[in-house]
Amino acid sequence: MTPKTSKEIVRAFALLCVCAGGFGMVVVVPYLVLNNWIIVAAAGLSFIAGAVLVAGGLLSITHLINN
Repeated sequence: MTPKTSKEIVRAFALLCVCAGGFGMVVVVPYLVLNNWIIVAAAGLSFIAGAVLVAGGLLSITHLINN
């Protein structure tokens, strides 16, 4: 596997992480306004997990661009 091919694979997975994290963050927004605190806590943790996925994907893409 050449370095260019591995960079493209990493870039594809990074973009997949950004899309999955963003989708997950959008999906849990309606649950954040409910009255049940257990559902709000679970949605909050899911929102944080989506934010971590987005941040990780963006950092990977930035690192690939700079190198």
